[in-house]
Amino acid sequence: MTGVFSTLFLAFVWLLVSGEVTAANVLTGLTLGFGVVLFSRQKFADMPERRVKFFFQRVYEIITFIGYVLWQIFVSNLRVAATVLGLRKVRPAVINIPIVGLNDAQILTLANVITLTPGTLSIEADPSADALYVHVMELDDPDAFIESIREGFERRIRRLF
Repeated sequence: MTGVFSTLFLAFVWLLVSGEVTAANVLTGLTLGFGVVLFSRQKFADMPERRVKFFFQRVYEIITFIGYVLWQIFVSNLRVAATVLGLRKVRPAVINIPIVGLNDAQILTLANVITLTPGTLSIEADPSADALYVHVMELDDPDAFIESIREGFERRIRRLF
């Protein structure tokens, strides 16, 4: 019975994404929903329950990471817009963020996410010195900025890898 509900839910999501309720979209949504349900049942039927749970936990962590990054990009856009409009002062700085215990993939992801966020730019990652140098457009408190990176991006990246 859950397969029917899952198929209908996926068809509904397809209708939301497509933006039109037409016979072709309903049929496409039902077909895709049925295909996903059929594939997932075959895929997960032979897996032990802990592996299935681990898979969905990873998917959840990836989705929450992407959501957090998008939220930070949105908030940073507002800050940059306020700076451009003259509501905030520009206080540029280059800061050294310690990257102790991160592997190369984690460092690369952290540097890219920081660069994607408006108002910040990763300049150099030096794994031998455990340092990531970042240019910040407005920096009030270096320790608070480092802590926000560690508790925000870095903590989530550690869970991903």
